[in-house]
Amino acid sequence: MLGKKYYLEWQIGYDIPNTNSPTVVPEIKFIRNGETKYGHELTKIILEAVRLGILSTNDLVREVEALKKIPASEFEESQTVQVEISTNASANGFQSAVQRLPQFTKSTPHGWVQIQLKQKQRAVGYQAMVYVCLPMAEVLAMDGSPRKPGKAKSKETVYYDFNRENSGLLLDIIQAFGLGSQQHNEDIRQILGKILDTTN
Repeated sequence: MLGKKYYLEWQIGYDIPNTNSPTVVPEIKFIRNGETKYGHELTKIILEAVRLGILSTNDLVREVEALKKIPASEFEESQTVQVEISTNASANGFQSAVQRLPQFTKSTPHGWVQIQLKQKQRAVGYQAMVYVCLPMAEVLAMDGSPRKPGKAKSKETVYYDFNRENSGLLLDIIQAFGLGSQQHNEDIRQILGKILDTTN
């Protein structure tokens, strides 16, 4: 039963390598490592928020300037992953190990944003992933009414209404990507710059 004490975890992204998604923004595109990327998901939300007056172009300019000033030592991907290996061998010669991964979290009245280090799927090392955690009490049903407590239905779609009251959460998401890694920081600054070009 999903009620007030539960939350929805959303692994949010900002780009996609093609234009096949309904949340793609084809006019916001940039090149990363020789590959064209298109704005997606967060990019679309920010662009719409500016068009609707939920965020201002001044908000975006301030974010770009703040992101430029983050030193490399503060990126979450720069933080140390600690592995503690037990000195006692377990059954059949296996040893116990505990891995401690840094996680940045910012809580707000409208939800919280997490930056988690996850192992890269196609490479060695870790990458920063951004998750937006939305309280179920603020999630809306298909008709725009608050979602009633109850079991999740198969393929159920819910909504979250970004508005002027909770617009700070959008800025927190931007900042989370800016803190995640050098690459995220550069990408988000490019995207914000292109949104500014589009809306001026």
